[in-house]
Amino acid sequence: MALSLPLTEALLINESEVEISAIRAQGAGGQNVNKVSS
Repeated sequence: MALSLPLTEALLINESEVEISAIRAQGAGGQNVNKVSS
């Protein structure tokens, strides 16, 4: 059984439809390096 994420009373998102991915840049760059993707 898939779990659902209730956002509002009328809006649900099935957990099976959600994908989370994270990337982390190497080296210097401060906050800007994480918001600029090339």
